[in-house]
Amino acid sequence: MKIGIPREIKNPEYRVAITPARAYQLISPGHEVFVEFGTCRGSSCDGADYLRSGATMAAQISARYPRRLEPDMDSQMSPHPEEADVHLAVQLGHVRLDFTACVTAALLFIQDCRDRCYPKHLAVIPDDSRRYPRLPNERLYLEP
Repeated sequence: MKIGIPREIKNPEYRVAITPARAYQLISPGHEVFVEFGTCRGSSCDGADYLRSGATMAAQISARYPRRLEPDMDSQMSPHPEEADVHLAVQLGHVRLDFTACVTAALLFIQDCRDRCYPKHLAVIPDDSRRYPRLPNERLYLEP
């Protein structure tokens, strides 16, 4: 899986989305981590820390990984409102990511991950999924 870490664009904001130690934990099982230049500006880490962790520095993450496919759509709107939403948990090393997804997208996402040899890192959990962000690029799993 490719994971992009963009720099913070709010002013004055100096936090980083992921530390070099967490990047290493994601890279160890085989994921690729890309960190945008300028991510560490004003924080206690620097780009060399990310390079030592195995991450790749990138000129611009936001252009390579757009945040929305359709800018006028609400990011919390289901692409299949007639289907129930489920809570999808993804475990990447020691990092757990929780998402909301429609049933079809969740099942196709799980199948895609299992085909790529990540069978034990996914779970559909029967609880209130509304408190989690939607699965990024959920619509891509629904296209033929």
